[in-house]
Amino acid sequence: MPESTATGIAAAAGAADWRSQIPEDLKDEKTLSPEVAPDLPSLIRTAVHAQRMLGKSIRILDEKATADERVKWEDETYARLGRPAKSEDYQITRPDLPEGFTWNDNLEKWFRTVSHSIGLNSKQVQKLVDDYVKWEMEQEKIARVELEDGLAKLKAEMGDDFPRAARGARAVVFRVGGEEFMKFLDDSGLGDHPAMIRFCARLGDLLGEDVLQLPGEIDVGEIHSAKAKIAAILQDPKHPYHLKKGELGHKEAVEEMFKLQQIAAMEG
Repeated sequence: MPESTATGIAAAAGAADWRSQIPEDLKDEKTLSPEVAPDLPSLIRTAVHAQRMLGKSIRILDEKATADERVKWEDETYARLGRPAKSEDYQITRPDLPEGFTWNDNLEKWFRTVSHSIGLNSKQVQKLVDDYVKWEMEQEKIARVELEDGLAKLKAEMGDDFPRAARGARAVVFRVGGEEFMKFLDDSGLGDHPAMIRFCARLGDLLGEDVLQLPGEIDVGEIHSAKAKIAAILQDPKHPYHLKKGELGHKEAVEEMFKLQQIAAMEG
């Protein structure tokens, strides 16, 4: 009998031998079919490859798992996906911020804590931080444009009365809300919002002229009166202000003009 024929018969006998040992409940498994595993070496390679893949796979948590089992599973799974051991270990590169903006350390700490709790890795956290900063800058730009447009419309609507209305609005805020509320509006930027200016100006009209000035401020009417007096003095050649230095009444007239000019200069 030729050697090749004998080898083929032996191989066939070997294949038949290991197949005869397959348990009855597994004989119909596709993995053990002649197409997938024509011989024992092929079956061994398939088993080894499957085991390697299994070692790299992530086990699905059993729905009936206990709380402790869930915590253990999350720690193991997130670690394999790149989550650092502690939230402080995230490598975050802070983006460059425009002038006037400061980095919020408390917000970064919150980002780290939440990101760690949901299993994010450093690359994912960096992406989240970068996108959030971009979003914040876009929102700030939109808000600034809306504020500028609103102020422009309010100025056009009020015309020459806008400076008085704006100053009166701050006076109303101070009188009604006090320094603490005024500081809140200044810090938040709400004090410059057209709606706030309009509201406070209308409130001032309802409360009366006496609330439309801050403590220590000159009344608007007094400013207008000072301007009118200055104009009258300059137009009156007989007023002592126009006398020569040393002449009777000149010194007092110059002092009066100086005070009037100081009051007139207080108009915003």
